[in-house]
Amino acid sequence: MKSGRTFLALATLAVLALASPARAFEFHPYVPSVVAKAIASGEPVVVHVYAPWCLQCHAQAEILDRLKNDPSYNRITFFRVDYDN
Repeated sequence: MKSGRTFLALATLAVLALASPARAFEFHPYVPSVVAKAIASGEPVVVHVYAPWCLQCHAQAEILDRLKNDPSYNRITFFRVDYDN
C-alpha cells in the first residue's frame, strides 16, 4: 500500500512539473559587481532599465515577459535596473 502511495505521489509531481512551463530566464536585481562579473564571463548579458512611470519600460517589460518561456534565451543573464533607486 505504501509503494502505491509513493508511486501516485511521484506521478502527480511529474504531471505538475510537466504542466508548468519552464522559464528560460529570470530577472536578477542590478548589483554592479554581479553585473560586471557576468559581463566578464563573456556570456550574453541584458540590462533592462525600468521605471514604473515609464511607458516604454512597460512595453519592453511585456515583450521580455513573453520571451521568458523561449528556451533560446536560457544562456542570457538578464538584470533589471530600478531607475528610480
